[in-house]
Amino acid sequence: MPRRKLRPIELCPNGHNYETHIYGDTCPICGEKLDLEAHMAQEELIEKYTLSADYWVCGWLACTDGVNKGRSFEIYTGMNPIGSGHDMPIRILGDPQIKSRNHGVIIYDPDKNETTIAPGNSKGLVYVEDELVLVPRTLVSHERIKIGDSLFVFIPFCNDVFDWRKASALED
Repeated sequence: MPRRKLRPIELCPNGHNYETHIYGDTCPICGEKLDLEAHMAQEELIEKYTLSADYWVCGWLACTDGVNKGRSFEIYTGMNPIGSGHDMPIRILGDPQIKSRNHGVIIYDPDKNETTIAPGNSKGLVYVEDELVLVPRTLVSHERIKIGDSLFVFIPFCNDVFDWRKASALED
């Protein structure tokens, strides 16, 4: 069985550990940028800080009301479970009403170039425009989403104006 390659873990200036293959040179907890070592070769820097296409941002949840007001949460390709647990791709801390695991899920589908929201498999409820989400539904730009006691606005990056696959094709 082949060995798994260990992912690089960095310590930001404020003492937070995070994975550079996901977040590059910016700490996802405090937003501090790493001070890149001057002695590293350019190839090493590129390999260390280049993000996998699975972690290119496809949209955001911007918190407009609640303990996280003013913060944004990135949405990536595929399934993005929402919760307060350390293993949740969309990790929302501070709101005691948000379940630790799978309160809801946001899905970006690159084949359809659309973002969907679905209920999670916890007891937590998710609302879009004051309607309870019982089945998956496509999100529209700037729709309001209520999770726990927090209110968010959905901001798409990938949409009819921008698509990573079309942008990548232009670079080749």
